[in-house]
Amino acid sequence: MAQRKDVSIQMIAQWCGVSTATVSRVLNSDPKVAETTRQMVLSALEESGYRPPSPSAAGIKKVGVVVDTQINDYYRALLIQLHDTLAELGIQTISASLGYRKEALPDILRTIYDCNVCGVILVTCGYLAVRNILDPRLPHVWIDCTDPPEQTAGICQVQSDQRVSGVLAAQELYRKGSRKPILLGSNLISHRMRERFESFRGEYRRHGIELGEDRIIRTPRVREVLDESKQAIRYLISTDYEFDGVFAISDWRALGAYLALAELGIRVPEEVRIIGYDGVSVASRTILNITSIQQNIGEIARNACDLLLRQMERKPVEYKRIIVPTSILAGQTL
Repeated sequence: MAQRKDVSIQMIAQWCGVSTATVSRVLNSDPKVAETTRQMVLSALEESGYRPPSPSAAGIKKVGVVVDTQINDYYRALLIQLHDTLAELGIQTISASLGYRKEALPDILRTIYDCNVCGVILVTCGYLAVRNILDPRLPHVWIDCTDPPEQTAGICQVQSDQRVSGVLAAQELYRKGSRKPILLGSNLISHRMRERFESFRGEYRRHGIELGEDRIIRTPRVREVLDESKQAIRYLISTDYEFDGVFAISDWRALGAYLALAELGIRVPEEVRIIGYDGVSVASRTILNITSIQQNIGEIARNACDLLLRQMERKPVEYKRIIVPTSILAGQTL
């Protein structure tokens, strides 16, 4: 392969038969790239004489992505999708994590601004707490904004359809015979989780079944959500609390419920049926296939990037709030 001065990441991708996102991952030492692919791309880079442009070079666009945490499967999957989508457009991604520290958002935003970004995507972050420090020259897009919609009408935001998610879970559990379900959640109720749970209860109400507040099981929001969920289910069983279905706020909590029931000799799904939420977690495929409400991570990322690019290019934004449909991911727990 002859060396050229004008070789680009797009050319390397074409020569190797891979996407520009894959080349970008190799350049950034992403461990998720297969070793054979990595070596092929590295060889092409060396043979072509490719030299990555300086981050300060003219024309290089950078977008900042701020996430609540990177240890969660959902956030990791979303970060990859955002990175890949932006890389296909020749845009670099600079990511930062709050590490569950919401109060760190203002400082992290200022750090992102100092990197000369041309836009920012905020994942599971608030708007109200930082609205006075947002750089008005830059476009911002929120994914799963933590502030309620009625207080954030003017911002660009994307999220999964929480109402439909709750309805889908209720319909599937009811169809399979569950008449006494519980909702397994966190003691920190977000507006998204509240909407999901209320639509779930509303669907059961439509069938003449009223699910009271006692049917919502709130566990501490800690990193060991699997163990917390196991303990919650064990406690319910020890107190003879009757339930025949579980709708969990995440696949990890659903897996915790399954493990507790299995250890106690309670059959799933014959005696208790379980539905998780996300459909992207390692948990949903670790021990068995967990039935789940699946979020469309790719569609969320594409919509967020499209909203950001439209603002960057000064194009009109017709819909500032985009709701992405969810679907049932079939599994063995229902």
